[in-house]
Amino acid sequence: MMDKQLNKITENGTLVLLPHSSQDWFKSFQFMFGECILLDDICNRDNLTSFNKEVNKKCLKNLIVVDYDDIYRDIIPFISTKTNIKWIMTYSIASLTDGAIMNVLRNLIEFYDRDLISEIGCFDKSLYMSLKKAGYPISYILPDFKYLQKTLCDSNDIAIISNDYNPNHSYYNMLSALKLINYDQVKLNINMPATKNFIIDFDIKAKEVSNLDELRTNNKLNLYVNFTNTETCLVLESMDNGIPCLVGNTDLFDNNSYLKEKLVLKSDDDVSEIAFKITDVLENTQEILNEYIKFRKKYIELAKQTAMDFLK
Repeated sequence: MMDKQLNKITENGTLVLLPHSSQDWFKSFQFMFGECILLDDICNRDNLTSFNKEVNKKCLKNLIVVDYDDIYRDIIPFISTKTNIKWIMTYSIASLTDGAIMNVLRNLIEFYDRDLISEIGCFDKSLYMSLKKAGYPISYILPDFKYLQKTLCDSNDIAIISNDYNPNHSYYNMLSALKLINYDQVKLNINMPATKNFIIDFDIKAKEVSNLDELRTNNKLNLYVNFTNTETCLVLESMDNGIPCLVGNTDLFDNNSYLKEKLVLKSDDDVSEIAFKITDVLENTQEILNEYIKFRKKYIELAKQTAMDFLK
């Protein structure tokens, strides 16, 4: 296994390190920057020593670390200054109210202050603007993955692709909104006992699935209404698959007035608005997807440019 990971280190190339907590972004980082390694695969001391030696031997041009893992303290200080070490933070500025995520930013700033990293990247525009104003060398990056356009789904299922254990996701508001509309069934990935009690108490017509791919695909509509930490690629993936995705607090569609009007809620915790938006989206699905295709083509070019600029 370790030999396979070391082979990803190429002469004068770029490599991305992903902690376990950020592994959902693997496909995106691989598409944008090339070779990626999950830290789980190089976590013991002997492997780290071999990894550091190989990076220095191959004169790796760019080493990109993502979010935070304590293992970075056993890697970054031992990498030659010939390698540009850059750090990308996937979290939003609103999520900094979570102490653990705030600690990710503190560690990032510490490594920058020690002159161990050369540049910072952000997926969140507000965090990017804040750190830029503070004087840090920073880039705004639009995450992306390979675009494979699919046809409109013929399923009648609605799915909630948010997490019921995340307090920043308006999970129970989305469930409540279903009581105000006509629907066949809602697909759920249930983690919390409270969710099972909720669907029983309020007679929600639910289908429980354990596989996330099954949850997110072959639906008529995906609900992803969150206060923060909306993963851009989950929205894009849903829309690429021909499934409109209703979202909460995000700036993803700010440059497209039609998609913003149809898919983005003004208030992520307004049950009546969620119900209205669901009905409106279902009535205008084809028009939404047609407009999305135009949006997606522009997004691909912008995302590609932000990734290239970050590697300069």
